[in-house]
Amino acid sequence: MTKAVAPVDRTRAWRRIAPRYRHTQLSYAAFLVRLGRNALFAHYYTRTVEYPLALAWLDPRAGDTLLDVGAGDGPFPLACACRGARVLALDRARRLDGARWAARWHARRGACRGAVVDLRADAGAIPLADASVQLACSVSALEHVPGDGDIAAMTELARVLRPGGRAFVSVEAAAASVEVHAHHGFPVGHGLDGSRDTQLVRYYDPASVQARLVEPARGLVHVATWWFADRVRPVRAALDEAATRARWYSLAMPAAWMSYRRLRGAGELAGLPRRTGNHSNAIACVLLAKPGDAR
Repeated sequence: MTKAVAPVDRTRAWRRIAPRYRHTQLSYAAFLVRLGRNALFAHYYTRTVEYPLALAWLDPRAGDTLLDVGAGDGPFPLACACRGARVLALDRARRLDGARWAARWHARRGACRGAVVDLRADAGAIPLADASVQLACSVSALEHVPGDGDIAAMTELARVLRPGGRAFVSVEAAAASVEVHAHHGFPVGHGLDGSRDTQLVRYYDPASVQARLVEPARGLVHVATWWFADRVRPVRAALDEAATRARWYSLAMPAAWMSYRRLRGAGELAGLPRRTGNHSNAIACVLLAKPGDAR
């Protein structure tokens, strides 16, 4: 049984999770390679931070039910299912491809220990009972929800999480909170169809993370918020363009693993990058837990 979670010091929390995080970075990269060449370029570069950190914090296992809010058409739900979890991949508007990724994995690597269930629904009205999932995440999805949809989604996420459960939420960050309609330069569809779109992007500063993500999650303990920024943005821009045009997936993704640095204090947070073009190339990762017993 897992003991009730109490607020912890950010540095101590990082020291506890960091070794697992570094391992999940490598294991998730290996998972993408095994899944196939297109999957290697399945995400923006920030995903090389977000998904491994989500795996390290959530630690999905056999018997767990994990809710992925805003799952879209990426392979991350399958990565959790391959660890034994039952994953509910929720999205309202984007194509849900959990079944297709699972079939691709089965054809290449055999059966998956868990399962992915595609769930088309609104994050502000999750069709699940109270306290019905052990784990929940939303990776770079809530910044695309208009109005106060992100606040409603956090309230719903807290509602469906069981006592003792854990949640991970990441959003795009910048020095000042702002909403824009941005054209995404990467292929949308995670490298499968090459389509592009324009969508709302909300950039969160520390105050808006607290007001829009932490406070609405009533009943959850805010364990930590970790901020990451790209340290080689000029090189990244050139690499983005080359990778998108030439589809050099095997060259583009490994270069991203070492490019993001963690911002450690208030002084560094004050220097969060401002939005330039479509992206700030900075992210906020919020770790939450619901007091109680689980597993």
